[in-house]
Amino acid sequence: MQFPLRPRFCFIALAAVWCVLLPRVGIAEKSAADDEGRIHWLANYQEARRMALRLHRLMIVNLETDWCTWCAAMDEDVFGDPEVSRQFGPNYIFVRKNAESAPLGVILQRRFHVSSYPATVVVEPLDELYVTIGGYQAPPILIHDVNDAASELHHLIVLRERTRSSIASDQEREDLAQAYAERGLYRSAAELYDGLLHETALPNAPEYYFKLAVCRASEGESAEALSTLEALEGQFPNSPLTPEAEALRGEIWFHVGDSGKAKQILSSWLIKYAKNPLAAHVRSLLAQID
Repeated sequence: MQFPLRPRFCFIALAAVWCVLLPRVGIAEKSAADDEGRIHWLANYQEARRMALRLHRLMIVNLETDWCTWCAAMDEDVFGDPEVSRQFGPNYIFVRKNAESAPLGVILQRRFHVSSYPATVVVEPLDELYVTIGGYQAPPILIHDVNDAASELHHLIVLRERTRSSIASDQEREDLAQAYAERGLYRSAAELYDGLLHETALPNAPEYYFKLAVCRASEGESAEALSTLEALEGQFPNSPLTPEAEALRGEIWFHVGDSGKAKQILSSWLIKYAKNPLAAHVRSLLAQID
């Protein structure tokens, strides 16, 4: 499983492979289906999120575009299907946004890493954990995929509650941190990795240090990320993650604008690790510096 990052740190994802208010009253009943059994879509995402929190439901967010003919077909043939309405209507809160013309739709497209349309995103409203289902899906397939997504999210919700109750195992906390990171929720992931590092004698400590550094770098916390890498290399100088840690340090300096320091680190790295899978990316960074 790849550890995801913002695009500027995507080279680490290639290298590091590792096995998450009160709503307005009087509209809750209309959020699921209208009098004819059809799904009722809300346009206000935050309103839908508050409603989902109050009703303890997941959300289904549909992202479409003006040019997408399959979006219109899915709206009519799939979300208009009686069986889809019957199964989804009582269990979800529904939001529809245009991913190109609506400012919030653009934000949601980025947040949920949508790359094809139509997109159906099943969202847990508290932390905005999500599963994205891309493309047109016939009714039986969509029902199956949404049920699978809901099962995955409910599992993460259980892990979150166990973690907050301090009864989760280290593996469960690591699984939840990975789920947060996969969805770009780096701050939440970082809190979990930092907590794991406070445990004693954890065999995965080098990995947690590195993942914590990645999360902090992805959040734009460059100084904290560099400090974490320093701790990793100081405590575990012979870690197999050393090449990735050094490359990450160089790229952090590149992105904070210190080209001289970045060039020094990355040039040295290339001499030591010329055959490393990251070498092509490091060369591209050096080319940008030159």
